[in-house]
Amino acid sequence: MDNIDTRQISLYEFDSHTVRQILQSGRSFVLEGWLLGICNAGSFDYMLNQERRHVMPDTIFYVAPKQLFSVVDFADVLSVTLIHIPSDMLSQMQSRADMLTSFPQTYRDTLFNTLARADTLLAQDCPMPASVCGEMRQLAAVLKNHVYPQSPQGNFLLAESILQAMLVLAMQTLTQRSQQLRPLSRQEQVTKSFFTSLMRHHKERHDIAFYANEMCLTPKYLSAVVRSVTGIPAQEWIARVLVISAKRMLRAKSLSVAQVADVLHFSSSSSFIRFFRSHTGLTPHEFRSSHS
Repeated sequence: MDNIDTRQISLYEFDSHTVRQILQSGRSFVLEGWLLGICNAGSFDYMLNQERRHVMPDTIFYVAPKQLFSVVDFADVLSVTLIHIPSDMLSQMQSRADMLTSFPQTYRDTLFNTLARADTLLAQDCPMPASVCGEMRQLAAVLKNHVYPQSPQGNFLLAESILQAMLVLAMQTLTQRSQQLRPLSRQEQVTKSFFTSLMRHHKERHDIAFYANEMCLTPKYLSAVVRSVTGIPAQEWIARVLVISAKRMLRAKSLSVAQVADVLHFSSSSSFIRFFRSHTGLTPHEFRSSHS
């Protein structure tokens, strides 16, 4: 996942060995674009913000931008295809989605909207008939030859056509299954709003009081609700997302440690170093050296 080029459409194949490495590292990810996945064999569990999801073979799943994604368990034999679509490219596809106009707006929104409505939770995985899954895999095999990293330059127009065909297959399955939106409980609504705000503001605001004030709640109530839904206090989630952003910038090596501290709005480099070491056991310099 470190090598995903967030500027263009890309396709990656993951097996048990790769996923085991991700799981052992305790890595979580916040991507700027969409992930469209096909579980070809085996099964795995992942956390999407506060919710745990189980993916079976012959299932498609997607992760919308600005959400916290982490793998938490997997089968011994696993094969997953992941397609990354930058948000701006998905917007271009949506504006030219001639193939998709015959489908109800509800099902187009399911795959195109970046976030569900505040009071609902979109179904984000969908088992497919074996025949449809086979067609999806065939399209993915063709797509792989024309996108990063197999084709570093990429062919956006061809990739767009293939992706539209994949979305048509996905929406036909969704339509046939007539999947419904599940209402969220009050606590889930609060937690979802917290994560939405956290992904937007975590670089600038590290205090729970800010997020509580945005939702007209007390910090104590917000912390209690987030902990009841996720098992982890809100302040710990803030720290986790900060660490993810810090690690991403340190791996990229385009910014100095002092600049990373500035981007993340720490009062000084020393306060950032103390924070990073307390949550990772390494200083930023040590982490960067270990990933050189």
